Amino acid sequence: MPEPLTRLLTPKEVATYLRISESEVHRLVRSGRLNCVQVTPRKRVFTTEQLDQFIQDQSRQSSRPKTLIDTPGFPPVGYQREGGDSERTDVSRASLRKEMMSWE
Repeated sequence: MPEPLTRLLTPKEVATYLRISESEVHRLVRSGRLNCVQVTPRKRVFTTEQLDQFIQDQSRQSSRPKTLIDTPGFPPVGYQREGGDSERTDVSRASLRKEMMSWE
């Protein structure tokens, strides 16, 4: 028994679903990030599986790059190295801003 046909989505429907412009959908196809069914040189349609795969791929890439602060063992904010100044000043942002304004 043949597999049932999947629903085909137009670029406009994909754009609405992803909340992006239709031209952005075409840019994603041209860049190879979003697969499509190229019916004619000027006509593209999308399967729900292609859209699901795109969303899944983008979800993996969305994690932000790791920074030094995220690195285990990196000293917490406010950490004083040995031999460093242990004195802490109680200067507020407002007083710093006021001083900086006087420089101009």
